[in-house]
Amino acid sequence: MPDKIKTSIRKNYIFIAYLTFYFCVSSAFITIFPYLHSDEPWLAGLSRSMLLNNDFSVTEPFFDVYSRDPHAIRVLFHMIQALFINVFGYELITVRMISLVFAVAALTSFYSLVFKIFGSRTLALITAILLSLDIQFIYASHFARQEMILLALLTGSLWMVFTYRDRCGIKKDILLGILLGLGIGFHPNSFIIAASLGMVYLYLIYKKNFSLKNLIALMGTVSFFALIFVIASKSMDPDFLTNYFKNGEKFGVNKDLFSKISAGANFFADIFKQDGLTYFVPDIRLQLALLSGMPFVILGLKNRCPDSIKKVFPLALASLGIILGMIIIGRYNPTSVIFLIPFVYVIYSGLLKNFKNKLLPLLLICLIFANTLSNFTNYKSTYPQYEAEIAQVVPSDSKTLANLNLGFYFDEGALLDYRNLRYLQASGLTFEEYADSRNIEFIIYSEEMDFIYEKKPAYDLVYGNPDYYYLELKDFLDNHATEIYSFVNPTYGTHVANLTDNVPWKIRIFKVK
Repeated sequence: MPDKIKTSIRKNYIFIAYLTFYFCVSSAFITIFPYLHSDEPWLAGLSRSMLLNNDFSVTEPFFDVYSRDPHAIRVLFHMIQALFINVFGYELITVRMISLVFAVAALTSFYSLVFKIFGSRTLALITAILLSLDIQFIYASHFARQEMILLALLTGSLWMVFTYRDRCGIKKDILLGILLGLGIGFHPNSFIIAASLGMVYLYLIYKKNFSLKNLIALMGTVSFFALIFVIASKSMDPDFLTNYFKNGEKFGVNKDLFSKISAGANFFADIFKQDGLTYFVPDIRLQLALLSGMPFVILGLKNRCPDSIKKVFPLALASLGIILGMIIIGRYNPTSVIFLIPFVYVIYSGLLKNFKNKLLPLLLICLIFANTLSNFTNYKSTYPQYEAEIAQVVPSDSKTLANLNLGFYFDEGALLDYRNLRYLQASGLTFEEYADSRNIEFIIYSEEMDFIYEKKPAYDLVYGNPDYYYLELKDFLDNHATEIYSFVNPTYGTHVANLTDNVPWKIRIFKVK
């Protein structure tokens, strides 16, 4: 082992030991918290289909009326998932472990970033522990989506900027541009990460650390990779740009700036109220309060601790870049809040080190840990229990209409998701014609559908306008299907997060005649 690595291990052995312990403990409950969200089998199901078909241009097999257009924007993420699925099997734990691995990478680069800025391993350790215990961080590290990969990209990129900011030339900018460019292959939200780094670059140009050529080199490299992904996407779909932007219109990306800002304000208000529709939103009101109070804290302490303010100010701008990136895109997802969380801890930790009271860091750790514990829920059902109920009467290879949250149970091509139904009318199909043409054998029906119909249009974002299909579906179940089994599952009987475990949802299984 090289002496440089030995020295690094010796100096950082406490952090390495903590990271190892953290990984082991987190792995122990990775499939328990949070409960499965349909995004996870959605992404993993597409990755499995790409793997089995040896083709990255295929679309989701569980959407047949819900039109989907192939593209390369997430292809690197699907490659990683496909690799893990091929090696470890198509299971929830397999795809969630990807997020946990990148969570470790994010904590490592975050620890290195804090040490680089403040020169204190103790402060870096405390700050990394705070981030690791944050409920939003744990949630993201146990969620089989791309956010944790992008967070590792964000913290790693910031570490690179602060490590090499005094070096001449543009090599560092090109390397950073390559990392950000590759981020496009994981998720469109890589733009948010780029916006954050862009704010830091503008500040460093203002402070004469960087010049305009550094920013041009960065933007040029990222643009080059963006062009590659666009070309790759057009090879899959010649109308990629038209279809991609048309799909974005559903999420408000084409709205005017004022509407996007207004939507952003509503978004953060919903996060504060823990309302994420289908997404579990943990209680992060403390973190949001600290984030919103950050400008006032910085202004209030600029004379008391000017050195620390100077160090954290570019990070405050980076967090502003995250918010501006969200506004520019105009699409808000509760999972993207994780990109703001590291800035809360690094900035406040950097300011707290100026105070003599050594109990403050410990108090903050205890406060965050207590908040995390209060967010953990002992769910009334586990995912294996949910699958076991289905397995009693429905073979995994049977053509079945059901909720996408059963994606890990069914074989490739067997599951059709309820999201298809909102498009039946536009496709000129009745429900009976749809069921017959798809040779549907079983329908797994949750009472959630009745609730959504009664409360329309409050939950139209979940399955679309139920007027398009609900009555036809009920008529089909009454006249063309036989109920063969039923059970109650408060956890997986609904997609609506705030209704999870609050209603004893009855799930009925019908066999088509």
